[in-house]
Amino acid sequence: MILFFGDHQPNVPASFLDAISGKSKEDRTTEDDSYQMMTKYFLWTNYDSDFTQYDNLSANYLSSYLLDCAGLDMPLYQQFLLQQMEEIPVVGRYGIYDEAGKFIDYDLVSPETLLDYRILQYMRLEDRNSSNYYIFSDVE
Repeated sequence: MILFFGDHQPNVPASFLDAISGKSKEDRTTEDDSYQMMTKYFLWTNYDSDFTQYDNLSANYLSSYLLDCAGLDMPLYQQFLLQQMEEIPVVGRYGIYDEAGKFIDYDLVSPETLLDYRILQYMRLEDRNSSNYYIFSDVE
């Protein structure tokens, strides 16, 4: 099983974005700007496999998605991400996309929407001395 993806599109001048979008920087929305951060991914196997290929999925979920497609055990954090992915398949730079594919600017996202995710991210990145840190490495 091989997963191909890029983390973002190449950096291009604003004039290029103006030309391809037909909008000036002042007229583009945060959703328009979010498209610049999107790249495709492709999951390939050399055996018959039955997994869902999502149209929109953010990079923070790719490792959990890959482990799930491979049928492997995963730490609780990865399991949490799989659950969150069903409700919020894209957590982007400018906002989120919900399960219906609707873009929601971060200014309009309820603080509770990503609260658990933010807490777990903080623990993983900043609170390594916490007794709960190892929730991210223990496979259940």
